Amino acid sequence: QVLCVLYPLLLGYDVLFQDVDVVWVNKARDPLEFFQNDSSNMTHFDVIFQHDGSNSIRYSPYSANSGFFYARANKRTQYLFTSLLLHSDLILTWNSQQQVLVQLLAEH
Repeated sequence: QVLCVLYPLLLGYDVLFQDVDVVWVNKARDPLEFFQNDSSNMTHFDVIFQHDGSNSIRYSPYSANSGFFYARANKRTQYLFTSLLLHSDLILTWNSQQQVLVQLLAEH
């Protein structure tokens, strides 16, 4: 999953990532319009995550859900996802990409 996001970012493409269990309600609209609209506040963020929805201490202080996010291709996101790849041993140990990602967000 990390490489599926990192490779396009390194090639200069923004990435909209979602797990297979995410369903779009309005299929007639292009979801990228929301994230790429220059008149929106959304263009000021490097990565936009879905809120995890749980108040679990496991992901504190952030609640970023790694199953749905939009990442802009820039040096900061490339560094974040390269760091995530380099922490793949923790992903395997904890059986959670999300936990490692939230840890990196807290550190950065």
